[in-house]
Amino acid sequence: MKDITKEITEKLRSKEVSRNTRKPKKAKGICECERCSYAWKPRSKKLPTICPNCKSKYWNVERTFLDCALCEHRWQKKTKQMPIECPKCGSENWDNNEMRELNIAIHWLDNKIREKEEAEIRTKE
Repeated sequence: MKDITKEITEKLRSKEVSRNTRKPKKAKGICECERCSYAWKPRSKKLPTICPNCKSKYWNVERTFLDCALCEHRWQKKTKQMPIECPKCGSENWDNNEMRELNIAIHWLDNKIREKEEAEIRTKE
């Protein structure tokens, strides 16, 4: 049982690290679209009005995405206020980190159990 607990803890830590990674810094004088990730050097010193690749006028406005801890639904935040509930499942505890970590552990355990069952079926054949 201790091995499983240790493995779950390691998996949770690795997920936490991947969630907290930051984007690399941009080179000076280079523009990067927040929508399509296209990078270009503008022709003038004036800030471009649209992305030359996807033509979005919101190329320099960073998107904010929210994830539900219960159903894992991902949606874009469009207002300044934090939402009260998840738009998909209606959970008011959508931003509960403990629930998110528990879901990660449950999915990981389900995969391990499924792998063991498949291995047992293969050995019987």
